[in-house]
Amino acid sequence: MSKEKSIKKSDDDRLKGHGVCQNCNESGIMYGHHVIPKSMGGKLEVDLCGKCHSIVHDSYHLLHISSLTKRGLDNARKKGVILGRRKGSLSKNTKLEPHKVKIKEYLRKGVSKASIAKIYGVSRGTLYNFINTRSYFKDLVTKRQKVTNE
Repeated sequence: MSKEKSIKKSDDDRLKGHGVCQNCNESGIMYGHHVIPKSMGGKLEVDLCGKCHSIVHDSYHLLHISSLTKRGLDNARKKGVILGRRKGSLSKNTKLEPHKVKIKEYLRKGVSKASIAKIYGVSRGTLYNFINTRSYFKDLVTKRQKVTNE
């Protein structure tokens, strides 16, 4: 079976047959590519090999997805939708959240914060922030005794 017959016309109605790619000058099976999409009234068609044709469409679709996302976010903002996390709200999906009981236990036993941070694979600053921003630790840390990174 020849290469020409292995590519079905129904797979890509832009299949034009043999020719030379107007982008890379490779000869072989060519696809007709509308420089301006048909949906926008484009009539100018250039011959591209399969590789160049897919590169054009892959990059076009990535740019198109990005522009559609931006347009959708702009429309949502115009409708008054507040995007993103509320200012001042804490994420419930932190690395330390599932271990808060054990962390509190370590703190009560006098284990150093640096050691606790090492146990859970986070920086000391992350641990200090976690302790200072969770009401769960209020009985261990008062406002004046906020844990500092010193």
